[in-house]
Amino acid sequence: MFLRLIQQTLFSDIEPPDPMPIPADEDPLVCIVDSGVVSGHPFLMNWVIEERDFDTGEDTPTDLNGHGTSVAGLVVYGDIAKCIESRNWQPKVKICSAKVLCHDAIWQRPVIPEQHRAEKLIEDAIRYFWKDRSCQIFNLSIENSVEVYRGGRKFPWAEKLDELARELDIVIVQIAGNRDNPPLPEKVYSNPI
Repeated sequence: MFLRLIQQTLFSDIEPPDPMPIPADEDPLVCIVDSGVVSGHPFLMNWVIEERDFDTGEDTPTDLNGHGTSVAGLVVYGDIAKCIESRNWQPKVKICSAKVLCHDAIWQRPVIPEQHRAEKLIEDAIRYFWKDRSCQIFNLSIENSVEVYRGGRKFPWAEKLDELARELDIVIVQIAGNRDNPPLPEKVYSNPI
């Protein structure tokens, strides 16, 4: 959604805060479990406090797809459309980036690396940032379109997330689906690209 918003907006007059605020120790911390984050992105500078690649095969914690960086922008700033409309960009949340997805060049989207099970990669990432950073909130904007719940026994992925949430006393935010073509504020973009 954030990426689509960027693609549909003229950003010549939209700039990150200057100077970019430095996060305080008491600012909330969220771990983005996704395709990595571009920590040097001008809107995220200083707010990505640690990033790690969990054996995706890309040998870099940097986001090579764009999805994780978009998710991080939503977490750090909240309502992006409101930020654009008000021209007020105030970061609110520190980010840890757990890269568990790699870029699939054929499908042009982030995917779980073929040699891994999603549950194991996600568990390793959550346990690492829980232990090393005392992170209590995890965002998984990842879906498994093959395993759609239709009643009955829950899938291993959901079972693992429930188990981790109970054992570690953490909050895991898992998407329920994406929405194509979200409504955008009209008054900001008189000249959409």
